[in-house]
Amino acid sequence: MTMALVHYGYGGALSADIRYEPIARPTPDQTDVVVEVLESPINPSDINVIEGRYVFQPSLPAVLGREGVGRVIAVGASVTRCRLGDRVISIAPHHRNGFWATHTIADETDWWVVPDFIPTEVATHLAINGLTAYLLLTDCVALMPGDFVLQNAPRSSVAAWVRYFATALGLNCVELDRDSGAIPGSAIRVGLNAVGGDAVALMSQSLTVGATIVTYGALSKMPPKISNTALIFKEQVFRGFLRSRWVETRGVERTLDAFNQMATLLESRPFMAPDRQTFALPDFREALACVGAGYRGKVVFRL
Repeated sequence: MTMALVHYGYGGALSADIRYEPIARPTPDQTDVVVEVLESPINPSDINVIEGRYVFQPSLPAVLGREGVGRVIAVGASVTRCRLGDRVISIAPHHRNGFWATHTIADETDWWVVPDFIPTEVATHLAINGLTAYLLLTDCVALMPGDFVLQNAPRSSVAAWVRYFATALGLNCVELDRDSGAIPGSAIRVGLNAVGGDAVALMSQSLTVGATIVTYGALSKMPPKISNTALIFKEQVFRGFLRSRWVETRGVERTLDAFNQMATLLESRPFMAPDRQTFALPDFREALACVGAGYRGKVVFRL
C-alpha cells in the first residue's frame, strides 16, 4: 500500500481539503518505472495547485507534489533507461502521479537517473528550481562569459541556483532585494524577475537600453509594473518563461541534454543546498504552515 497526500478540494494551504491516506500501490506496465520517494520539496507552484490557481491543474482527487527524488523499486519488462536501485527525478512537464507519496510511477521516458556525485538534498530541487535557473541563463537570452545578470528574490531557491550556474558559466550575478534602490549607471542588459509588481519597475531602472527582463515567477501576486520610459526611451524587452512549457515543447532528448549539462557543472563544482526543514508526510499541516510563515529556506517532505 502507498500512503499519499491526496487533494480533494481547493483552498488555502491550511484550509484546502488534503488527506493523508492509503492508495493502491502502482503496478508497472511494460515501460513504467515505480519509484520509492526519498524527498519532495514544497514549491510555490505546489501552493498554487492547492489553491486552484496554477496554469496546469490535475483533476481532483489527485496526489500532490510536483517534484522529488526517489529510488527505482520496480520496472516494466521493456524498460531500458533505468535499473533497480537507481535514484531518479522526473523530467516530465506534468508528472502524472504526485511526489507527496511514498511511491509514484511514470513511463521510463519521464525519468532522469541522478549521478552518484549529486547528493539527494541537491537532486530534490533540480527538476524545477535548478532547471529553471539553468535555462534562464542559457536559453532565454544569449549571454557571454563576463556578462552581468540582475535578479530579484535573492533569498529564493531559484536565485541560489542562478548564482551557482552564473558562476559556473563565467557570468556575474547582481541582486536586488525589497530594500534596494535602483543600481545607478548600470550597463546590465538581462534581468530575471520572480516578484512582479513594483519590483519590475525597479529592475527596469537598473538595466540598460535594449535590456531584456524575463519574468518566471510572481511572488507578490501582482502584475509586473512596466513604465513607458522602459518601453519607449529604453526600448526594453519583457518576456516570460515557464519551465513546464519549455520541457513540453522541446521534448525528452533536449530536456535530458539540459540535465546532463547541469550534471557536468555539478560534478566540477558542488552546489551548496539551502537551509531547510524536513517533515514527514503525516505532518503536512505543519510543513505547509512553515511555508506560510515565510520560512526563508526550503521545506521538504522526507520519507
